[in-house]
Amino acid sequence: MTDKTTLFDAAEYLDTPEEIAAFLDEALAIGDPAFFAQALGAAARAKGMTKIAKDAGLSREALYRALSEDGDPRLSTLFGVMKALGVRLATAKPLEAPATRETNPFGFMKGRVQVPDDFDRMHEGEIERLFEGKE
Repeated sequence: MTDKTTLFDAAEYLDTPEEIAAFLDEALAIGDPAFFAQALGAAARAKGMTKIAKDAGLSREALYRALSEDGDPRLSTLFGVMKALGVRLATAKPLEAPATRETNPFGFMKGRVQVPDDFDRMHEGEIERLFEGKE
């Protein structure tokens, strides 16, 4: 039996400003500017790159470039895109402050994803055979 997999695209699950805000909050918590820019790009794709670019005062191409893996957007670009998405950065916390929010492994996907109880053991035998060189 062959399982078919597809690439995950967060943009397909970002329907409301609340979902976008939760998604970006999780991305910002990672602490990686490039990761946050890519997450902002996913949110922009969810709402339509052309509309977000126009509302942010950018060309569509400039928006794609800024939010790409190699992009390094200016702070003004990030704020413009966030405003066009209907969200804003709300708080800053000291690095040494203890976490005050409950960690949710599903983040913005809470309630939309069902993980089988045996997920961590699925196809265990097949994987072992592949790594041992037995096909």
